[in-house]
Amino acid sequence: MDLECGHIMLNVSDLSAAREFYCEKLEFEVIEDHPEMFAFRSGSIRFSVMGGGTRLDLESETGPNTTVMYRTTDIERTVSDLRAKGVEFLEDIQEAPGFMKHIALADPDNNLLFIAQYFRDPLQPV
Repeated sequence: MDLECGHIMLNVSDLSAAREFYCEKLEFEVIEDHPEMFAFRSGSIRFSVMGGGTRLDLESETGPNTTVMYRTTDIERTVSDLRAKGVEFLEDIQEAPGFMKHIALADPDNNLLFIAQYFRDPLQPV
């Protein structure tokens, strides 16, 4: 079996806040736009964003079951650029030695996101 992720669906509580966050602040290009949903592309992954979600509590003992990681080639520059746009991060840049540097942030519904700069190809076996 050869399965590959090509599409992620994200339900949000406020579609316009999500559009502003993903398309204006993070600068993902809208590839489909309708009153009840929009879609953007990140690398080879399509994200379809639609209503019907709830805002998560970041302080809860139980967090989201899924986390999205976005790749960058220069994490310090990316973090600086996003901070200039008002994006707040949940921590400082962390490092997984020999693998990556990463930093956590949350979208308007507190869906957990990470920005990562990899030291090696994350798809190659170790």
